[in-house]
Amino acid sequence: MRAAVLVLLAATATLALPSVSPSPPRDLARRRSADAQYLEVLVPRHGDDDDDDLGAMEHAKAMTSGQSAHDDTAAPASSVEAQAHSRGDEHARGHSHAKPLLELNETQILLTHSPDPPAYWDFDHSDEGKPAVLYVHIALMTLAYFVLLPLALFLKAGRSALSIIPQTGFLVTSVLGLFFGQVYNGLTPEMYKGSSHTTWGWITMVLAVALNILDVGRFLLRFTRWGNKLDAKLAGLSMSEQYEKDERSVFRLGADEDEGDEAERLVSSPVAMHLPAPSPSRGNSLSFSDEDTAVHSDEADWREPTRPKSTRQKLHRYLGLAADFAERMLVLLAYVEVCTGVAVWTGRCRENYLNGCLAHIIKGSIFVWYGLLTFARYCGAFSSLGWAWNRHPARNNSIWTAEFVESLVIFIYGSTNTWMERMGKTGAYSVKDIQHISIAVMFWGAGALGMVLESRTIRSWLATPAAQASGRTLDTIPPPPSAAASFNPFPAIAIGITGWAMSAHHQTYQFQVEVHALWGLLLGCFSLFRFLTYFFTYLRPPASILPSRPPTEALASLCLTAGGVVFILSTEQVTFAAMRHNADDVMAFLNLTIAAVCVWFFWIAALFAVKGWALGRSTPQSSASIRAKAVVSP
Repeated sequence: MRAAVLVLLAATATLALPSVSPSPPRDLARRRSADAQYLEVLVPRHGDDDDDDLGAMEHAKAMTSGQSAHDDTAAPASSVEAQAHSRGDEHARGHSHAKPLLELNETQILLTHSPDPPAYWDFDHSDEGKPAVLYVHIALMTLAYFVLLPLALFLKAGRSALSIIPQTGFLVTSVLGLFFGQVYNGLTPEMYKGSSHTTWGWITMVLAVALNILDVGRFLLRFTRWGNKLDAKLAGLSMSEQYEKDERSVFRLGADEDEGDEAERLVSSPVAMHLPAPSPSRGNSLSFSDEDTAVHSDEADWREPTRPKSTRQKLHRYLGLAADFAERMLVLLAYVEVCTGVAVWTGRCRENYLNGCLAHIIKGSIFVWYGLLTFARYCGAFSSLGWAWNRHPARNNSIWTAEFVESLVIFIYGSTNTWMERMGKTGAYSVKDIQHISIAVMFWGAGALGMVLESRTIRSWLATPAAQASGRTLDTIPPPPSAAASFNPFPAIAIGITGWAMSAHHQTYQFQVEVHALWGLLLGCFSLFRFLTYFFTYLRPPASILPSRPPTEALASLCLTAGGVVFILSTEQVTFAAMRHNADDVMAFLNLTIAAVCVWFFWIAALFAVKGWALGRSTPQSSASIRAKAVVSP
């Protein structure tokens, strides 16, 4: 899952936002230009005193007029060195240890970047703008893709027929959002030629309609006289067999189900439930293990006899799995649409800003989704795989561990970024190039090491010398208690060192230094809390198949997600805009980020609660049913 998220996020690097500067519409012709009067303007940073402002203004005038002398009241000479090396580009090949500047120097920015052309943001704030239409489009699409669609997905995961309600609402709301988006496009001039936002929007909409129209159409046809006839013909084309079965009674309360359906759902439960087979030597008995909190026996695991599936049934199963995966990817595509939409609306990520913008958005988004998935694990996601800090429910736990998947994602991230750090650059390697490339090498090295340590084969090889010294085989030696969990620190080490290193990353302006230090600190805190999780889990490995929800993981996911958000906000144009509007306040950045992440976590926890409620509704007395059916006559 995480590898798929990484691949789709990395694919957004191909969304090359063009550098064409369109001609401005009527009342937007007066934009900033690089004339002498404008170049001498320095925008003061919020909170600086008048003496510093005066000294910076004098220094800017001296620099633009070509004067080489300066007095003691001017800005220090180190600022000239910083500007000469940085040239207003945070990813420039030069490197300097000069003191960061406190004020934004528009002169130096315009030496390497063209003036920002008019954007939709400017048009919407003019007399001719129609921002209300755009706001309706944003609200409808947010409701559709981040509220109704996840709700439908979690209800379907809970095998609830009620999922058709948010699914229908998603389809209607997304179509309405598309309509208002097209109306907005017709009312505004094209101010971002070649935008990928519209193209990817159509792709997402076509995929969304194709994945949902079948289920919604079948549901609506049930209220017509043709519904019963078409239902039999379309029975084999549903998204999942379980959903098709539950769909027979849309508003079922769960208590009026027959015994056969109840047993069938128990067998298809994602959490493995082990039932005993009758043993002639020990009689018909059951043993309920409190340690595993599941029903099992010492003899053999019971399995319901199944008939061999036909080729058509296998094909339908694979198509259903592919459709379910594509439905979940709709949320990720919607996130990509948010990123491109913000860039297009504000007119960002053009020309020389493009590479740095893409780097911050892609890398920051990886940390954001990594953090969201980490919190999902805290809430109980992937508990059937043993990834929710719980003991694996099945006896044969040969599935990959969560740490192996994390190591794999980190390895792919580092191995691809090693060759992308100098994209668009030529000439000799600079110190900054080495800084970024070394981080990428650290990622794929730590990821490779993590995968090696998670291999059960390699672990057995590492334990072979001790087993041979004892004269016994590995199969006869009980594993240590710590073997019940995985304690692989290398993914967290790679992320933590990246954060601590970026906290010391040189930047042209002091506010940029503070923002980079903020997300570096957050990534470092994630690493610290993950180490604490390993420490307490090592002292007491999980003994239950239920999610243990260590509080350190809740804090770790919060820091990781917030660090990714601040990573995105540290983009050059965002920090410049904050300094121009006296919004360069790190406390505000942190508070707004934590507030947003807490809202996201609230919604994720609510979705998992809805899924649990739906599962409980479909199997209200599963334990009692199992115990009742376990009593057999001799």
